[in-house]
Amino acid sequence: MSELKCNFLKQSLLTYFEEATSVEDAGDSCVVTLPIPTLDQRLVDIFVEARVGDYYIVHDGGKAVNELILQGARLTDSVNEYLEKLARRFSLTFDDEMFKGIGRRPDLQSMILGVGMCSALAMAQLVGHVVASLDEPLKEQFGSALRTWARRKMHIKSDVEIKGKLAKHRFDFLASPKTGRGREIAMSVLSPGSNPLAAAQRFGFKAADLDSTDCKWQRVAVEDRAEQWSAEARNIVRSCADKVIEIPSGTSVNAQLVEKNLHDFVAAA
Repeated sequence: MSELKCNFLKQSLLTYFEEATSVEDAGDSCVVTLPIPTLDQRLVDIFVEARVGDYYIVHDGGKAVNELILQGARLTDSVNEYLEKLARRFSLTFDDEMFKGIGRRPDLQSMILGVGMCSALAMAQLVGHVVASLDEPLKEQFGSALRTWARRKMHIKSDVEIKGKLAKHRFDFLASPKTGRGREIAMSVLSPGSNPLAAAQRFGFKAADLDSTDCKWQRVAVEDRAEQWSAEARNIVRSCADKVIEIPSGTSVNAQLVEKNLHDFVAAA
């Protein structure tokens, strides 16, 4: 390829990046939007904050983690380890569920690009990740315990979808009485992630959307890491569920726990 064509290509790329990059004033910080696409069809946003002297903090505001949670990904130990390693590859840190860099003005460009790349690459978790053997999400633990407990009482289906008035919704488990008597029970395992209120609001929308249909399923919400839920988030979940099962961190999830929480509820159904 001739030098003339290469120069044209370089200039066209520079023009594209210039037009596709935006920097907006956001009070004490600047928000930089880079033309780096993510797997969930976004462009990455990076926040730049001036500090004392010639120092700056550059971070993604936790947007990558929040988007992962909104898409249904779980921040397991292996996912967090991956994100920490990813940040280190770009000489950054992963703290408080944010990709972050601290440096002086000459470092700004490399930190902005590094945070942008980390924020985009983090979304690879949507494609799937290898779960460490010690890393068993609560959904799997609860499902195993539920099936053991329900063996002679109920049929259990996993990942059941139902159409609401406005959208399709998914429940982690659906329990149906083997005798044919009693109502079906739909169960959602809810993770607080970095934003328990958002998790509660998503569950609330699902409940409200189904209330406008003829769906008669009873709803059970299982709160993972129950100690991390705010009072406002708890109130939303309790107002939208027929039964709430709180599971604090470190709790042994077994058939006895399911029996304790569901026996009377199922008997009254």
